Amino acid sequence: MHVTLVPWIAAAGELKTKPTQHSVKELRAIGIQPDILMCRSERDLPQDVKEKIALFCDVNVEAVITARDVSSVYECPLEFATAIGG
Repeated sequence: MHVTLVPWIAAAGELKTKPTQHSVKELRAIGIQPDILMCRSERDLPQDVKEKIALFCDVNVEAVITARDVSSVYECPLEFATAIGG
């Protein structure tokens, strides 16, 4: 599992996947291939963004998980339960 950042760029009005792609590339350069990507972001990742990340990082689209920014660590389980439909 690899935790990475997918920043929202307000001026461009879009999520940027390059930081995630670059960090996975660097991991692969040292022989590590993540199976799951936990993508930190202040917004939910749309399906097309997840598909793009999956394609360029060589993981299943189901393994690209939105990890929304929260104000308290205690909110994380609730966010993940909501993200997977629980």
